[in-house]
Amino acid sequence: MYVEQLPSAELSSHIECFWSKQISPTCHTPAIQPPQGTFELIFTKEALVFSAFNGQAFINQILPPGVWLIGQQTRCFFWQCDKKTEVWGARIKPFALFSCLNASPNELKNKVVELKELTRSPCANSSKLLEYLFDRHVEERLYFKTRLMLLERFIRDLFMDDFQVAKRVRSISNMIMRQRGNLKLADLCQQFEVSKVTLRNHFLSTIGILPKELSKLWRLNYCLLLQYQYPHYSLTDIGLLSGYYDQAHLIKEFKSVFPLTPSQLIKRDSLLEIDSVHQINRRLNAGYVPRTAS
Repeated sequence: MYVEQLPSAELSSHIECFWSKQISPTCHTPAIQPPQGTFELIFTKEALVFSAFNGQAFINQILPPGVWLIGQQTRCFFWQCDKKTEVWGARIKPFALFSCLNASPNELKNKVVELKELTRSPCANSSKLLEYLFDRHVEERLYFKTRLMLLERFIRDLFMDDFQVAKRVRSISNMIMRQRGNLKLADLCQQFEVSKVTLRNHFLSTIGILPKELSKLWRLNYCLLLQYQYPHYSLTDIGLLSGYYDQAHLIKEFKSVFPLTPSQLIKRDSLLEIDSVHQINRRLNAGYVPRTAS
């Protein structure tokens, strides 16, 4: 089961949502999650296995209990566990990673790193947080609300009340999202009056991936959403609607991210994390836009 909640208005410029999920052991291949162009903070009191596709095979990384930062992923991945495990998370917008890290977003690309290895912030010592976060003695009707309060406080401490963002990078990434990744780099540079080199450097230092990589991910995300919403459409039609030149272009980009063709992944629902499709739908349709405090 997956549940998510929007953050407070104060954090909504940086955090898409907080979420909770139950991960269960399975004898089958777990549902695959697509990369979505965001960062994630993962809170777990049990060991997890993060399995990421490297272009040829899935490589496992064991994550002991703790708080983990998932950097920008450019290929699909899935989660595994030995026993039923509750996981909490905070999804961070692509341009809004906190500045107290001793590693750049680009250095975190396709990596998962324990938070205490990345910052000296006192809040990175997560033992007390995890103890409270997974305390089952809390009254059930207050369980989700109290967890959100804990996570909001943790995020504020992590950002050290510095909620500035790179406004130009934010505007450009939002433009890429609105266009579903279907636009040319030259047009972006012209519209925002920035050189390709400057744009490239700003994206690497702020988001961790290139503008063309973010465009590729969000175009692919849009393709997955269309396939899910219109299962009767042909792959050629889906590809054209998503902004691909032709079906061959779609399959080539798809197979650089997934070990499957588009039809193989979508036709067998168990292979795709459907919650991810709903997240994509909310992102592309203004479900995570910043709000002003009332």
